[in-house]
Amino acid sequence: MKHQALSEEKPHKIHLFEHFESCTKEFLFPMIKLLDQDEGVQEWQLWNKKSLILQFFKLLNSMTYRLRDACDKNQHNEDEMLFPIKETEKDSVWSMILTAFIMSFGVCFNTELQKVFMEKFKTFKKQFNININSKAV
Repeated sequence: MKHQALSEEKPHKIHLFEHFESCTKEFLFPMIKLLDQDEGVQEWQLWNKKSLILQFFKLLNSMTYRLRDACDKNQHNEDEMLFPIKETEKDSVWSMILTAFIMSFGVCFNTELQKVFMEKFKTFKKQFNININSKAV
């Protein structure tokens, strides 16, 4: 809610709130639910959903302000291809959310649970404009 104004503010109008809302419904909350239902995750001593969600929002808040700064610095570009935020706004916001999510939830897992994380994420991978090479993971 704090960043809803950024969605409406000129000159950016990057629809941050709308993209965040769609991402929470289509990815974030379903992914957290899948992780929370996994026995291995539930038994892991460091699994604290509330704490991880708070960490996620701290990271996302920081990343949102960096996005706004980038938009501010590039608002006077005459060549829209130098900073194509309108063409990439959904991908930019969703990728930002995914990065904050992986940094808060995925990175803290041990090797075995990172495999569980990646397996659960496969369900959602097609919603993101990313290419994950399974050999690199």
